[in-house]
Amino acid sequence: KPFVPEENIIEWMIRETSSSKLVGMDLKAFAHETASESPAPGGGSISAYVGTLGVALGTMVANLSSHKRGWDDRWDFFSQWADNGQQILSKLLRLVDEDTAAFERIMAAIRLPKGSSEEKAARQQAMKEA
Repeated sequence: KPFVPEENIIEWMIRETSSSKLVGMDLKAFAHETASESPAPGGGSISAYVGTLGVALGTMVANLSSHKRGWDDRWDFFSQWADNGQQILSKLLRLVDEDTAAFERIMAAIRLPKGSSEEKAARQQAMKEA
C-alpha cells in the first residue's frame, strides 16, 4: 500500500479533523466557540464568515432580481452576479477553516523544541511552511 501523508501523518489527520469543524457548526455553536477561551476561531475565520454572509445577501438579491417580472432583459446580468456570488461564497467558507488550520500549524511549529541549531532550523522551516 502506498504511503498517503494525509492518512499516515498525525498532524495532517488532526488538521483535517479540526479544520473542518467550524463550517459544519450551527450558528449558535459557532458563536459560543468564538466567545470561548479557545484562541480559534480568530479574526481571520470570523472575517471570512462575516464576508460570507455579506456575499450571501448580495447573491440573494441577484437571484431575486434575475427572476423579477419585467426584468427579462436583465436575466443574464443578474444570473452572472449570482454565479459569481456563489463562487466567492464557497471560497470564503473554505477560508473560515483554512485560517484556523493555519493558526494551528503556526502554534504547533512554535511548540517545537529549539535547543539545538538543528531543532531551531527545523522549527523555522515548520513556521515557514505553516
